[in-house]
Amino acid sequence: MKFAIRLAILFSVTYLLSGAIFYEGEEALKVELVDRNGLILYSNYRPSEVLKVISPDAEYVKRLLSQGSSTTSGKHDHPGIGPEIHVLAREQGYLDFRGNDWTLLIHFSLHH
Repeated sequence: MKFAIRLAILFSVTYLLSGAIFYEGEEALKVELVDRNGLILYSNYRPSEVLKVISPDAEYVKRLLSQGSSTTSGKHDHPGIGPEIHVLAREQGYLDFRGNDWTLLIHFSLHH
């Protein structure tokens, strides 16, 4: 439950930031929550794919998080989209709750 509260706060902050800092007439800040297999659990830019599709970024996320850190960031070029900055945070659980091994992926375009 505490993870859900923290996630709601993070989404609220992300929403505020996307409007105040990054928004330039297009959806510049993208948020996605994926499970350990890359299944999209939440997406602010692919809502029709939630619980149906493996994120195209799943392998990239696994590669970045395989370095051992539960949070990391990187730059990635998407064909047809251009360069993006990605920030990832893996759920760590709380007290005796191990967590669900979900990963929050936030990315924004460097191409305007």
